[in-house]
Amino acid sequence: LVLHMITTIIVKSQLNLSNTQMSKGNSHLKYFTLILQIIFLQTCLAWKSKHYCPPSACGDIRNISYPFRLNTDPEYCGDDQEFELACEGNQTVIWLSSKKLHVQAINYANQTIHLVDPTLQTDDLCSLIPSKLTFLQYNNFFSYYYASEYTGAAPIFMFNCPFAVNDSTFVEISGCKLSRYTYLKIGEMNVTEVSDGCRAEFIGLTSWPNINNISLSNFHQAILYGFELYYQHGMSVSLMILWISQWLPELFVMYSGAKFVIGLPLVIAFLVYKFKRRHLSMYDTIEGFLQTQNNFMPIRYNYSNIKRMTRGFKEKLGEGGYGTVYKGKLQSGRDVAVKMLSKRKAGGQDFMNEVATIGRIHHVNVVGLVGYCVEGTKRALVYDFMSNGSLDKYISTDQEGSPLLSWQRKYDIILGVARGIG
Repeated sequence: LVLHMITTIIVKSQLNLSNTQMSKGNSHLKYFTLILQIIFLQTCLAWKSKHYCPPSACGDIRNISYPFRLNTDPEYCGDDQEFELACEGNQTVIWLSSKKLHVQAINYANQTIHLVDPTLQTDDLCSLIPSKLTFLQYNNFFSYYYASEYTGAAPIFMFNCPFAVNDSTFVEISGCKLSRYTYLKIGEMNVTEVSDGCRAEFIGLTSWPNINNISLSNFHQAILYGFELYYQHGMSVSLMILWISQWLPELFVMYSGAKFVIGLPLVIAFLVYKFKRRHLSMYDTIEGFLQTQNNFMPIRYNYSNIKRMTRGFKEKLGEGGYGTVYKGKLQSGRDVAVKMLSKRKAGGQDFMNEVATIGRIHHVNVVGLVGYCVEGTKRALVYDFMSNGSLDKYISTDQEGSPLLSWQRKYDIILGVARGIG
């Protein structure tokens, strides 16, 4: 965008300066803008010749291009690892939240990707229940969103109830032998819509056409049809250069004969300067925030301390959209959980909000923040280690071997956490 604006200004300047009555100063400006334009275009041409990425293909997906790439393509051909695809047995696959999904189609125009869960059986509807999925699997990844307004996708829930439910939106299933009464429900819903005594399980998402008027006979096909997610990608310095290298090929040809040795170093130096300036500004903002926290309890660690306490990030506890969590041990022998924030979630404001909120909470119901790390672009948060696991292990109904909590118990937990934060 910046280069596009600069080029537009340059072209307009040249058109305005084409008047034969221009002054000598304007003539100098014309030559300067012309040289600057050629430098930019020549630099982009050099990047294009070195980093051009032709579309890839796997099975029915014939045009795999930015922001996606196959794992056999060069890294600069796609955005972050979140957009990396694999080709397995002529089938395009993607990993989201440690779950493998088949890619049915990619729509670059509206930025959606059509996915299907390969673990779902095709025998009958009963074979799909219960499915080992969680609703959060489609919302805890930074670059992908379950958004009905963009994709038309809708969640499908199953309910096991000890009694009949008098609701036309609940479609009863017979023959699955799951409970006395089993129902399917399509669409988002609130907890208040669930009858007491009913147990809800999330089956999956579907983008089946005309989903609101679906019959029971089509439920099975709707689940197997899959769903669409909306994806969003950012703009990095390397991405900007790659994008420019694929932009305006006609103009590149016009200036391909001009060789300016100073062009590439000049542009790279400018981009590096802007990149560092942005990160230094964010670093200064965080430093200023930390210095104003006079009653701050957590300890500040440097990055070498973080690596030492995690033994080089050896034991991984989990991973999500906000980063990866590792088990660590302090010099005192105390176990901790270290969350390394991902680059996309390491922004200054997100980091300061979490540190400011959790850092002041000291309550038995809320995990304590032991310390933090701010070093360059690296951000880490050190929490007390929860030996019994995360709360979602007990709240979610899809965890095997986990006790099912009653709604009253869940309410007590929520109230306790609220008291801790308050």
